[in-house]
Amino acid sequence: MTRFTALLMAGILAVTSTVCSAQKVDFGVLAGLVFSHPADYNTRTGFSVGAKGIYTFRENSSSWFVEAQAKLASKGWKYDIAAYDDGGNFAYYCDWTCNAYYLEIPVYAGYKFMLNDDCGIFIEAGPYLAAGLFGKSDVKGGEHNYEYYSNVFADGFYKRFDWGLGGNVGVEYRHLQVSVGLHHSLMNPLKGTLLMPTPKDRSFMLSVAYII
Repeated sequence: MTRFTALLMAGILAVTSTVCSAQKVDFGVLAGLVFSHPADYNTRTGFSVGAKGIYTFRENSSSWFVEAQAKLASKGWKYDIAAYDDGGNFAYYCDWTCNAYYLEIPVYAGYKFMLNDDCGIFIEAGPYLAAGLFGKSDVKGGEHNYEYYSNVFADGFYKRFDWGLGGNVGVEYRHLQVSVGLHHSLMNPLKGTLLMPTPKDRSFMLSVAYII
């Protein structure tokens, strides 16, 4: 946990240093739900929580902006695997679940269209980098109930780093922002050649942010 705290603080400092020299900067905190659904896998519901900094090119009006975030994001997947009896006949399905937690740093460019002095609509997109912190994998169902990997990053199952593209569309009212978005990984997270589909991350997000 100490290692995670240090990495999270480093990410927040990276966000701060990206925008601290600008004059039109706002900071905020954010939290939300993450629905991870790699192709050929079942959806896993997780969460995200963190902080962000926003540089707006023109204050109090419709304007372009640049935003950087640092957040803890819970991702993963669920996968059905078949179990067979001693005679080779199908018996039942087991649930193979992967829970992976990342320090995620998205950097977006976007545009906010102000409807009035208090309310606006925004759209943003850009790349993200992610560093794997911890996580585990379990197999459950029927006679199977065991921990497959106690740490998916340290045990040689998952690669430590991930990167991809993402974006959000949202509404802002005074200090409150509500958005929906999508992140799509551009790399295969698996190490080795397991006989399973590539669980390249594809996450749908629902987020709420408060601008301080």
